[in-house]
Amino acid sequence: MRLSSFALACLAILSLSLSSTHSRADALRDSLMKLPPDERARQACIVKGLERMRRDKRLPRADRMKSSILSPAQLKGEVLTAKGAAVRSKERWFALSFTCEVTKDLLKATTFDYEVGAEIPADKWEDLGLW
Repeated sequence: MRLSSFALACLAILSLSLSSTHSRADALRDSLMKLPPDERARQACIVKGLERMRRDKRLPRADRMKSSILSPAQLKGEVLTAKGAAVRSKERWFALSFTCEVTKDLLKATTFDYEVGAEIPADKWEDLGLW
């Protein structure tokens, strides 16, 4: 049975809360390694991107990001490019494009450059899978 990315992400979070012989970092790494490479890179870039945007005065409360809303993100080697992404800040969604470099194992983002676009109207959220 193939687990969905969401299920694997939940597994990663659950594994962090359980005590085991592995450290929490090892448990998270093991869970992330079960994800397909492109999903692993997306998750690393989302973490890095949200951290960076929260420091940004333009999007101080960024709390959600999706990398393939308007068009699919592309992973080439260790570079993820998303021209059709979206980011949520203060309960409003905005179009987003970004380029993110990740480590060879695709577990950590090393750079994240982005541009925020126009606000996405609330009446389009459901069609785009936003909430």
